[in-house]
Amino acid sequence: MLEPDLIAPEVDIITSWSPVFSPSEVDGDSRKLEFNIVSGTLMTCPHVSGAAGSYPWRVKSTPLNPDLIYEASEMDYICLCGLDYDKIIMQQISGDDISCSNTTNSTTKDLNYPSFTLKAPHPNNHISGSFKRTVVTNVGSPTFTYRAFLTAPNELDVSSVPDVLSFSSLGEQQTYVLTINGALRKESTGSASLVWDDVVFHPNRNYNTNRFMAWSWFICR
Repeated sequence: MLEPDLIAPEVDIITSWSPVFSPSEVDGDSRKLEFNIVSGTLMTCPHVSGAAGSYPWRVKSTPLNPDLIYEASEMDYICLCGLDYDKIIMQQISGDDISCSNTTNSTTKDLNYPSFTLKAPHPNNHISGSFKRTVVTNVGSPTFTYRAFLTAPNELDVSSVPDVLSFSSLGEQQTYVLTINGALRKESTGSASLVWDDVVFHPNRNYNTNRFMAWSWFICR
Protein backbone atom coordinates (compact mmCIF):
# COMPACT_ATOMS: atom_id res chain seq x y z
CA MET A 1 0.00 0.00 0.00
CA LEU A 2 1.07 3.57 -0.51
CA GLU A 3 1.75 5.20 2.82
CA PRO A 4 1.78 9.00 3.24
CA ASP A 5 5.55 9.08 3.61
CA LEU A 6 5.82 7.75 0.03
CA ILE A 7 3.42 10.15 -1.65
CA ALA A 8 3.72 13.36 0.38
CA PRO A 9 6.67 15.67 1.20
CA GLU A 10 8.48 14.93 4.43
CA VAL A 11 11.96 16.48 4.12
CA ASP A 12 12.88 19.98 5.31
CA ILE A 13 9.31 21.10 5.99
CA ILE A 14 8.99 24.62 7.46
CA THR A 15 6.50 24.37 10.29
CA SER A 16 5.33 26.39 13.27
CA TRP A 17 7.19 25.53 16.47
CA SER A 18 6.11 25.55 20.10
CA PRO A 19 8.06 27.94 22.37
CA VAL A 20 8.07 25.21 25.00
CA PHE A 21 10.68 23.29 23.03
CA SER A 22 14.03 24.39 21.66
CA PRO A 23 14.57 23.92 17.92
CA SER A 24 17.11 21.16 18.56
CA GLU A 25 15.24 19.63 21.54
CA VAL A 26 18.61 19.23 23.21
CA ASP A 27 19.21 20.04 26.89
CA GLY A 28 20.93 23.41 27.24
CA ASP A 29 19.47 24.85 24.05
CA SER A 30 17.44 27.85 25.26
CA ARG A 31 16.49 29.24 21.85
CA LYS A 32 12.84 29.99 21.15
CA LEU A 33 11.59 30.00 17.58
CA GLU A 34 8.24 30.54 15.94
CA PHE A 35 9.19 28.26 13.05
CA ASN A 36 11.48 25.30 12.55
CA ILE A 37 12.60 23.01 9.71
CA VAL A 38 11.51 19.46 10.41
CA SER A 39 11.86 16.18 8.52
CA GLY A 40 10.20 12.83 9.07
CA THR A 41 7.09 10.79 8.37
CA LEU A 42 5.09 12.73 10.95
CA MET A 43 5.29 15.77 8.66
CA THR A 44 3.55 14.14 5.69
CA CYS A 45 -0.01 14.10 7.02
CA PRO A 46 -0.17 17.72 8.24
CA HIS A 47 1.61 18.84 5.07
CA VAL A 48 -0.97 17.38 2.68
CA SER A 49 -3.82 18.35 5.02
CA GLY A 50 -2.66 21.95 4.88
CA ALA A 51 -2.36 21.77 1.11
CA ALA A 52 -5.93 20.46 0.88
CA GLY A 53 -7.07 23.47 2.88
CA SER A 54 -6.01 25.65 -0.05
CA TYR A 55 -8.94 24.19 -2.02
CA PRO A 56 -11.93 24.64 0.31
CA TRP A 57 -14.50 23.83 -2.37
CA ARG A 58 -12.97 20.37 -2.81
CA VAL A 59 -12.70 19.77 0.92
CA LYS A 60 -16.39 20.58 1.38
CA SER A 61 -17.83 18.75 -1.60
CA THR A 62 -15.72 15.66 -2.20
CA PRO A 63 -16.13 13.86 1.16
CA LEU A 64 -19.89 14.44 1.07
CA ASN A 65 -20.34 13.48 -2.58
CA PRO A 66 -17.74 10.83 -3.45
CA ASP A 67 -20.06 9.11 -5.97
CA LEU A 68 -17.72 6.10 -6.15
CA ILE A 69 -16.17 4.34 -3.18
CA TYR A 70 -14.38 1.09 -2.36
CA GLU A 71 -15.91 -1.59 -0.17
CA ALA A 72 -13.74 -3.11 2.55
CA SER A 73 -14.86 -5.34 5.41
CA GLU A 74 -13.01 -6.76 8.39
CA MET A 75 -12.10 -9.86 6.41
CA ASP A 76 -10.52 -7.74 3.70
CA TYR A 77 -8.00 -6.48 6.24
CA ILE A 78 -7.17 -9.94 7.55
CA CYS A 79 -4.63 -10.55 4.83
CA LEU A 80 -2.00 -11.59 7.35
CA CYS A 81 -1.61 -15.07 5.86
CA GLY A 82 0.18 -13.53 2.94
CA LEU A 83 2.64 -11.97 5.40
CA ASP A 84 3.57 -15.40 6.84
CA TYR A 85 1.95 -14.91 10.22
CA ASP A 86 1.04 -18.10 12.08
CA LYS A 87 -2.36 -18.93 13.61
CA ILE A 88 -1.47 -17.72 17.11
CA ILE A 89 -0.31 -14.29 15.94
CA MET A 90 -3.34 -13.92 13.67
CA GLN A 91 -5.70 -14.65 16.55
CA GLN A 92 -3.89 -12.16 18.78
CA ILE A 93 -4.23 -9.42 16.17
CA SER A 94 -7.77 -10.16 14.97
CA GLY A 95 -9.27 -11.28 18.30
CA ASP A 96 -11.04 -14.12 16.49
CA ASP A 97 -10.45 -17.83 16.04
CA ILE A 98 -9.16 -17.47 12.52
CA SER A 99 -6.46 -19.32 10.63
CA CYS A 100 -5.00 -19.46 7.15
CA SER A 101 -7.10 -22.55 6.44
CA ASN A 102 -10.38 -20.60 6.53
CA THR A 103 -9.44 -17.27 5.00
CA THR A 104 -7.95 -16.09 1.73
CA ASN A 105 -4.19 -16.32 1.48
CA SER A 106 -3.69 -12.84 0.06
CA THR A 107 -1.16 -10.05 0.41
CA THR A 108 -1.39 -6.31 0.96
CA LYS A 109 -1.21 -5.98 -2.84
CA ASP A 110 -4.68 -7.57 -3.03
CA LEU A 111 -6.32 -5.26 -0.49
CA ASN A 112 -9.20 -3.40 -2.13
CA TYR A 113 -7.56 0.00 -1.73
CA PRO A 114 -7.22 2.88 -4.22
CA SER A 115 -3.44 2.52 -4.33
CA PHE A 116 -1.01 0.33 -6.21
CA THR A 117 2.64 -0.43 -5.56
CA LEU A 118 5.11 -2.63 -7.46
CA LYS A 119 8.78 -3.27 -6.86
CA ALA A 120 11.04 -3.71 -9.87
CA PRO A 121 13.32 -6.73 -9.38
CA HIS A 122 17.00 -6.82 -10.19
CA PRO A 123 18.81 -6.86 -12.51
CA ASN A 124 16.80 -5.33 -15.36
CA ASN A 125 14.17 -3.38 -13.40
CA HIS A 126 11.40 -4.98 -15.45
CA ILE A 127 7.92 -4.45 -14.03
CA SER A 128 4.90 -6.65 -14.59
CA GLY A 129 1.85 -6.82 -12.38
CA SER A 130 -1.91 -6.56 -12.19
CA PHE A 131 -4.34 -5.33 -9.55
CA LYS A 132 -8.00 -6.28 -9.27
CA ARG A 133 -10.21 -3.68 -7.61
CA THR A 134 -13.93 -3.48 -6.90
CA VAL A 135 -15.75 -0.16 -6.56
CA VAL A 136 -19.36 0.53 -5.68
CA THR A 137 -21.46 3.63 -6.30
CA ASN A 138 -23.67 4.31 -3.32
CA VAL A 139 -24.34 8.06 -3.14
CA GLY A 140 -24.01 9.25 -6.71
CA SER A 141 -26.45 9.16 -9.56
CA PRO A 142 -27.65 5.59 -10.24
CA THR A 143 -27.04 5.85 -13.99
CA PHE A 144 -23.60 7.39 -14.24
CA THR A 145 -20.79 6.27 -16.55
CA TYR A 146 -17.09 6.90 -15.89
CA ARG A 147 -14.08 6.63 -18.18
CA ALA A 148 -10.53 5.82 -17.06
CA PHE A 149 -7.84 8.44 -17.70
CA LEU A 150 -4.30 7.14 -17.26
CA THR A 151 -1.07 9.11 -16.92
CA ALA A 152 2.24 7.24 -16.88
CA PRO A 153 5.89 7.60 -17.94
CA ASN A 154 6.76 6.58 -21.49
CA GLU A 155 8.61 3.48 -20.31
CA LEU A 156 5.50 2.05 -18.64
CA ASP A 157 2.50 0.49 -20.38
CA VAL A 158 -0.50 0.93 -18.09
CA SER A 159 -4.04 -0.16 -18.92
CA SER A 160 -7.40 -0.64 -17.23
CA VAL A 161 -9.85 -3.37 -18.25
CA PRO A 162 -12.53 -2.29 -18.63
CA ASP A 163 -11.73 1.38 -19.20
CA VAL A 164 -15.39 2.39 -18.79
CA LEU A 165 -17.57 1.75 -15.73
CA SER A 166 -21.32 2.09 -16.31
CA PHE A 167 -23.71 1.98 -13.35
CA SER A 168 -27.46 1.45 -13.61
CA SER A 169 -28.43 1.43 -9.92
CA LEU A 170 -27.27 2.65 -6.52
CA GLY A 171 -25.06 0.18 -4.68
CA GLU A 172 -24.08 -1.62 -7.87
CA GLN A 173 -20.56 -3.05 -7.87
CA GLN A 174 -18.13 -2.85 -10.76
CA THR A 175 -14.71 -4.51 -11.01
CA TYR A 176 -11.68 -3.50 -13.04
CA VAL A 177 -8.14 -4.84 -13.45
CA LEU A 178 -5.19 -2.46 -13.67
CA THR A 179 -2.14 -3.88 -15.48
CA ILE A 180 1.37 -2.42 -15.50
CA ASN A 181 4.24 -3.53 -17.74
CA GLY A 182 7.57 -1.95 -18.58
CA ALA A 183 11.03 -1.24 -17.25
CA LEU A 184 12.37 1.58 -15.12
CA ARG A 185 15.70 3.24 -15.61
CA LYS A 186 18.40 2.30 -13.14
CA GLU A 187 18.03 3.92 -9.71
CA SER A 188 14.69 5.46 -10.66
CA THR A 189 11.20 5.57 -9.21
CA GLY A 190 8.20 5.89 -11.49
CA SER A 191 4.80 7.28 -10.63
CA ALA A 192 1.51 7.31 -12.49
CA SER A 193 -2.15 8.02 -11.90
CA LEU A 194 -5.59 6.68 -12.75
CA VAL A 195 -8.64 8.95 -12.66
CA TRP A 196 -12.21 7.80 -13.17
CA ASP A 197 -13.89 10.82 -14.73
CA ASP A 198 -17.50 11.35 -15.78
CA VAL A 199 -16.82 14.58 -17.70
CA VAL A 200 -16.85 12.82 -21.09
CA PHE A 201 -20.33 11.45 -20.58
CA HIS A 202 -21.86 14.22 -18.46
CA PRO A 203 -20.17 17.47 -19.55
CA ASN A 204 -22.94 19.74 -18.25
CA ARG A 205 -22.82 18.81 -14.57
CA ASN A 206 -22.79 21.89 -12.36
CA TYR A 207 -19.77 20.93 -10.23
CA ASN A 208 -16.47 22.63 -9.62
CA THR A 209 -14.75 19.35 -10.42
CA ASN A 210 -15.87 16.32 -12.37
CA ARG A 211 -13.26 13.94 -11.08
CA PHE A 212 -14.55 11.81 -8.25
CA MET A 213 -12.07 8.96 -8.05
CA ALA A 214 -8.33 9.47 -8.33
CA TRP A 215 -5.55 7.05 -7.60
CA SER A 216 -1.82 7.26 -7.83
CA TRP A 217 0.85 4.65 -7.35
CA PHE A 218 4.61 4.45 -7.13
CA ILE A 219 6.73 1.76 -8.72
CA CYS A 220 9.97 1.43 -6.78
CA ARG A 221 13.03 -0.56 -7.75
